[in-house]
Amino acid sequence: MTDQQSSFTRGIFAGVVLDSLLFPYPRPLEKQRPDEARTVRRLIKGLRALDGDIIDSARFDEEETIPDNVIKAFAELGMLGLTIPREYGGLELSSSGYARIFETLSAIDGSLAVLVGVHCGLGSKAIVLHGNDQQKERYLPPLARGDFLAAYALTEPEVGSDAQNIKTTATPMGNGSHWRLNGRKIWIGNAHRAGVIATFAQAFVQRRGESVQRMTAFLIRPDMPGFRVVGTVRKLGIRGSTQAELSYD
Repeated sequence: MTDQQSSFTRGIFAGVVLDSLLFPYPRPLEKQRPDEARTVRRLIKGLRALDGDIIDSARFDEEETIPDNVIKAFAELGMLGLTIPREYGGLELSSSGYARIFETLSAIDGSLAVLVGVHCGLGSKAIVLHGNDQQKERYLPPLARGDFLAAYALTEPEVGSDAQNIKTTATPMGNGSHWRLNGRKIWIGNAHRAGVIATFAQAFVQRRGESVQRMTAFLIRPDMPGFRVVGTVRKLGIRGSTQAELSYD
């Protein structure tokens, strides 16, 4: 296995330090990608301008929500398209650029960091990495514009985030043109106001000529029949970020 195909973290678990993945230490973003560095500086400047203006952490915690005007301002700044490719209206930041943005955002407000992290790093990213062309064209442009938010539904009451043992099931119906999902999810960020939710369920798929059960991802919209937001939960901290319980029937 070549270093390019290796994982530094996996190597650590195996007791191997893959020096070639660390050295030579990468050049600063300003030298590697000057255009992206300018975008990062613009976003950071915009975030700091919003801090103390419409970003009010005490209010977010008191009201246990992030107001729509704040989400709209984030969309206009470009904060909801950080991981979305440019061809779909996003900024397509590298991991370095993304981390630089989150360094500032997390220092300003933890709830906003969760909202953007779920939207960009989980929900939208799932479609970027594994969506087909039709799904990307349908969902990524409005996600980048902030027309609606994305969520990522994995955690369940019985098994937490143990991905391989989730209980939600997906069964093909009719001639296989659609699926029926049954199950519950908890602690799902953004889900109560999301327009698309990457949802994980156990489904039988074909592997080497056999039908085997595997965790499978589905894109769920809140207007689909049988989907319901059961409610949201109260928390001790980061209260502006809302986690919801979901029902699929």
